[in-house]
Amino acid sequence: YVLNGETQPNCPLTPSERRFHTQKRPVNPGNFGLKQAQAADTHSANAMIPTPQTRFFRDDQFLFGQLTGNVPNCHFEDNYGAFSVTYSNISGFMAGGSDDGLEDNDACATARSMGVGSWSNLIVKFPDEDWYRISVPVGGTLNVDLFFTDAFGDIYIRLYNACGGSVVASSTSATNNESITYTNPGGTANFYLRVFLASDVRNQYNMTIDLAPANDGCPDSIPISDGATAFDTTGAATDGPCHAACDFFGNDCVDSDIWYCYTATCTGTATASLCGSAYDMKLAAYSGCACPVNDARLLACNDDFCGQQGLQSEVSFAASAGSTYLIRIGGYNGGQGGGTLTLTCAECQGNSDCNDGNPCTDNVCSNGTCTYPNNNASCNDGVFCNGADTCSGGNCSQHPGDPCAGGSECAVSCDEGADNCYDPGGTPCTDDGNVCTEDLCNGSGSCGHPNNNDACNDGEFCNGADTCAGGGCSQHAGNPCSPDEWCEEGGDACIPYGNGDFEPDGDVDLKDLWAFQLCFGQWATGGCEPANMAGDGWIGLDDFALLAGAMGGP
Repeated sequence: YVLNGETQPNCPLTPSERRFHTQKRPVNPGNFGLKQAQAADTHSANAMIPTPQTRFFRDDQFLFGQLTGNVPNCHFEDNYGAFSVTYSNISGFMAGGSDDGLEDNDACATARSMGVGSWSNLIVKFPDEDWYRISVPVGGTLNVDLFFTDAFGDIYIRLYNACGGSVVASSTSATNNESITYTNPGGTANFYLRVFLASDVRNQYNMTIDLAPANDGCPDSIPISDGATAFDTTGAATDGPCHAACDFFGNDCVDSDIWYCYTATCTGTATASLCGSAYDMKLAAYSGCACPVNDARLLACNDDFCGQQGLQSEVSFAASAGSTYLIRIGGYNGGQGGGTLTLTCAECQGNSDCNDGNPCTDNVCSNGTCTYPNNNASCNDGVFCNGADTCSGGNCSQHPGDPCAGGSECAVSCDEGADNCYDPGGTPCTDDGNVCTEDLCNGSGSCGHPNNNDACNDGEFCNGADTCAGGGCSQHAGNPCSPDEWCEEGGDACIPYGNGDFEPDGDVDLKDLWAFQLCFGQWATGGCEPANMAGDGWIGLDDFALLAGAMGGP
């Protein structure tokens, strides 16, 4: 074929809108492949644009590309460059060449049955995919690796659960390796691997298939509980240690082993049984689920215990509820196959062996099984302010209400955070009648009376203003009167000193002496205030002496 570029007549185009036409011309049928066509940088609306000749050519039997084009602005298109047109003329060349010895497996219906192994120099072509059928046991993990040179053709792989079924795994990178890992979640079944080219027409690849149970290695032990579990040891390796306690008929190993991590559901006797399985088995149990390296944690080992030929195994061991135990299943002398592991636990011998951690149920052992009937015992729901709790219906759900209602003074406020009824410190409480103490709840459920420093009154005027100290009215400011006044306690007053002038007329004379004599020996009240010349409030000789010294008038 020769490809030429041209513009559509009467349709002005930009350079990006050029279209390419293919023209059929005889070429050497031994040459195929595609070289990129290149158009000139300029054009005219009605001129042919010359391009370099483009042809298919032989290059290790690979098709590198196919050119097609259209003119969306002019709604005109030819399909001479379409691959669907080209393919009918080159399909024979693409299908030609050598093939591998696993053909014919170019469809799911003719898929080649495969097991574990490695294959080299397999060939996949564009019109001739490769299909493989692989049986994966229950819980088995399938690993498929392809290695090739991506530059010679990008190979993809997909795994289907049936012919025409769903894709369960795939690998579609643009590298020299494609890998898938798939673990079968159901029973033993066939899966179908499709190997095909995403680009180019032919490539060569190497393939490795590895098939093993998901729990083949001890570090990959599968968690398990009571009940029946199907298993298959096909493809399993041996990675556990041999034990003297496992020496039956001259074989002290558990070959082709798989591993389970059992969490005991009871405290009592756990039993692992392979009875009813299909091949000559061996079985071991270990304390804990860490991988064993010696005999230290081996609890039990058995070879022949049950089954039609007595070749299946069973072990029992003391178990503690919630503890883990490693169960190792294998075969005698390398035996492999499928079977069923059944785990049971005799939970108790007495009530003390049972405990569901619920105070609202009783712990009862009945026929080796713990039961937990409801009770009406006291309990604690963790909430203080709803009152003392009791059980009902298996729950701590009965509450009498506020436990502080009707409590004593300073103990009637429910404090959920402190789980008590104490009123907050500083809450007013009963007055003790002492102005020099406060009357406050102490925060511990009692009414307290701490001292204060408030103002008070001791009933005496002449010792000055009073304040509280030490719970009593004992602090006094002193005489409230000025130096030229005398303090009258009876009248709670400060009275100026007398000057002897009773009249008053501005001097002390005989009339004032007469008045003084009438006040002598009395308190300086009721008109006798001028006679209080000594300032002590009592009219006496000291006042007379001062009066005599002050007399100057007739």
